[in-house]
Amino acid sequence: MGKKRSLKSASPALAREHNKALIVKLLYPARRLSRPQIAKLTHLSVPNVTALVKELLEVGILKEYGVRPEVQRNVGKPASQVGIDIDGNRCILLELSGENFVATELDLLGKAVARHVHPRNSSRYSGHENFQGVLALAARSVSEASAHVVGMVVSVPGLVDSEGTVIISDSLGWRNLELGAELMSTVHTPVVVANGVDLLGIGLSTGMQGAELVNAVIVSLDYGVGAAAIVDGRLVAGSHFAAGEIGHVKIEGNTEKCECGRTGCLNLVVGVPKVQQKILHEPQRREEIIGTAAQTLAKFMSPVLSLFDLSTLCVVTRSDLIGESFVNELRRALEIYIRSETTRTDVMLGEQQELHVRGALTAILGRVFPLDAASAQPW
Repeated sequence: MGKKRSLKSASPALAREHNKALIVKLLYPARRLSRPQIAKLTHLSVPNVTALVKELLEVGILKEYGVRPEVQRNVGKPASQVGIDIDGNRCILLELSGENFVATELDLLGKAVARHVHPRNSSRYSGHENFQGVLALAARSVSEASAHVVGMVVSVPGLVDSEGTVIISDSLGWRNLELGAELMSTVHTPVVVANGVDLLGIGLSTGMQGAELVNAVIVSLDYGVGAAAIVDGRLVAGSHFAAGEIGHVKIEGNTEKCECGRTGCLNLVVGVPKVQQKILHEPQRREEIIGTAAQTLAKFMSPVLSLFDLSTLCVVTRSDLIGESFVNELRRALEIYIRSETTRTDVMLGEQQELHVRGALTAILGRVFPLDAASAQPW
């Protein structure tokens, strides 16, 4: 994604790491190629590829897969193929947004191998207790992993900077917590700490149905409303790492009191918890309440979609409330607010867990094998 960085002035060590990352990305997730094939596709020399592959085999990220049976019948010595060692490596995804903290051990295809749960204290004064619980859960998930752990990804509800510091997380009671550094000193493996919705955005940008989305926005409606934008293939972080923090933006005409102390926040109309609460109190207005939520989101998002000419708006939630009827009403409302001749946006309902896992794997592999050492962006 984005422009490739020139390596002409890079040090040999940086160039070497970049080239190893090229090979890993070329083979991930399940491609198997010979060394000459890798050299041809990466424009590196065969001796260089051979040396780099040797290093990657030694650290266990790659595996020898032998010769394809159809190749063995040809004349001459066939070249052995290498690929990612899916079974020999793991990623730990630590999710902190739900009622409990959950650590999922994933193989490098995103399949869940094991899961550990730790209770979360929902009190606003429980920051230290939650921090200790996360450290304990992280240590347990790594120590009990069934294979080598490539790295850990922590999905946080709150603002997170590029160094893994949680700037603010109201629900966890954290302020300026250097979570990434603390976890790395505990588990001794690479750690990526990221906003949960940003991980969804990374997952979206790596491709739905095999197509890379370079201009898109994803909106999560769980536990309030949050968004992540991909513009020209890059995740937008913002000046203060707060891009996508839209849940507490005031909506005109709404006078409800929000837990943040203000009135009329977007969370109160579109967030799933509030939508569920309203339907519980007035079940006969179910369709009207869901329709109002969709129309409000369309009105709110239409300037963003037009400003950046985004091709896709993806909505995700774990709730059954948000389905095709919500998406259809969202499409209909966007047709009212956006001029279709200039901005054409596809609206879709995303699979939250699939996107979360894909984003986590992309983030950690991009950290361990960075294509651009000067960039905090994943592959």
